[in-house]
Amino acid sequence: MIDDGISREFEQKRTRIREYMQRQGLDLLLLGRLANVTWYLCGAEAYVSIASEKASATLLLTLEKDYLITNNIEAPRLREEELSGVEVSLIEEPWYAMPSAVQERLFEKSTGSDIPFAGAVDVSADIAALRYSLLPEEIDRYRQVGADTSAAMDEVAPSIKPGMRECTMAGILSEALMGRHVVPVTLLIAVDERIERYRHPLPTDKAFNRVAMLVVCGRRNGLIISMSRMVHIGQVPLELRRKHNAVTRVEAAYIEATTPGAAVAAVFDCGRRVYEETGYADEWRLHHQGGATGYAGRDYKGMLSSTEIVQPYQAFAWNPSICGTKSEDTILTMPDGSSIISKTSAWPLLSHEINGKVYRRPDILVL
Repeated sequence: MIDDGISREFEQKRTRIREYMQRQGLDLLLLGRLANVTWYLCGAEAYVSIASEKASATLLLTLEKDYLITNNIEAPRLREEELSGVEVSLIEEPWYAMPSAVQERLFEKSTGSDIPFAGAVDVSADIAALRYSLLPEEIDRYRQVGADTSAAMDEVAPSIKPGMRECTMAGILSEALMGRHVVPVTLLIAVDERIERYRHPLPTDKAFNRVAMLVVCGRRNGLIISMSRMVHIGQVPLELRRKHNAVTRVEAAYIEATTPGAAVAAVFDCGRRVYEETGYADEWRLHHQGGATGYAGRDYKGMLSSTEIVQPYQAFAWNPSICGTKSEDTILTMPDGSSIISKTSAWPLLSHEINGKVYRRPDILVL
């Protein structure tokens, strides 16, 4: 059965691509990066390894027709499970002969590519920008993966117990995510003093005693939800309470400033100023603050030197941190303000008023 919604979405993306090709004078466009292939194919899962940035199939786009070139290993699943509503011609080649189908079509053509290819112009940054403003069908999918990722966090975090190892927490959280068809592409877990020592803590055998930080990037149909949560056994110490109040206020400032048309550098500076106002002026220097997301964990990171402009219906995940704590959710830039799509219902909330608006951010969950 053809999905009419997917068909409409695909046609709008095809129009974006062809108008871009005409502006750039391109006869052919090669897309091989997973983020771009999945975006253009409306959420098709065109990968084998979650660690690979390259798709398991390559799009070859002309002004008249679209081709998807893959090998005889991947072709059956893509054809039968991933391409409904997407009007592309699937070219299947022996796994040992790739990519002759691409070479045959490149003779004396003006070609752009998002992957290294002899004779092609690198257009990876341009293609990424074409993805930033999400279509209604994508927003619907994104909200659902946000709800499912949040539900997994809601299920797991309140259940952790003293003595549980970081790697065990990661395994339980992975099971909860995969049970909802969400792939954990990033899992960072730290307990106790490891939270203060490492900003990117890979899970270890260390056992949980009093405080834990759980960080996840969950992906489905190419769209990635990023979120971080803090858990504490018993009363939260005053210093950690002070830090968490500050870091959630920084994130609230980022969310408030992330509106269509805003300069990303200016958004970043809003957060930097709140770090200073709350007494943690240099903490932003110790870890990146997040940035644009969607089909990539970070399409770009926000910095004072950023030249990008926030687009309508674009996804962002700001992740400010202060030694020992962190706050992070995924938002969409909607006409009526930023919409948080990774809300966890099990969490207590802190309220921060900024420019007359109240932003509720996840507090530390006390067990």
